[in-house]
Amino acid sequence: MIRTQSGRASIFASWASRLASDAWASSICLRFFATTDGGASWSTQTSNTSERLEAVHFADDQLGLVVGAAGTVVKTTNGGTSWSASTPAAADLHAVGFAGSGSTAYAVGEGATILKSINAGDSWSTQSAAPVEATLRALAFPLDADHGYAVGDGGVI
Repeated sequence: MIRTQSGRASIFASWASRLASDAWASSICLRFFATTDGGASWSTQTSNTSERLEAVHFADDQLGLVVGAAGTVVKTTNGGTSWSASTPAAADLHAVGFAGSGSTAYAVGEGATILKSINAGDSWSTQSAAPVEATLRALAFPLDADHGYAVGDGGVI
């Protein structure tokens, strides 16, 4: 839970931090927050979407992606100063992550949705998860951009 400067509290669904002082959090209450002082204070960010945002990931201190309901992807290239929204899928997205160098990113969600971007989130292509049909909730690319894992409902890996 984080408390904003206005004193309101929100429970966050996901957070990302690339530096000791800077972090971003997506809230289950349709809010998106940032801190630049290690969490002592938080400010509301303008995400340019009215959709619920569920997961956030930064490739470095400038490039970040946030995903959420109705296939929403929100991107920053300037450390969160501004954000642009797109909708590359119809399904709710639950996780996002960069793989490898930072230009390759993946997002996963409802109905075994897997999206891949090879240009840091500017455009996305659908990847096959067949025969999996479960909702995917998390992903990781521990080796490189071509070898990763997605996990989901019912113990799907």
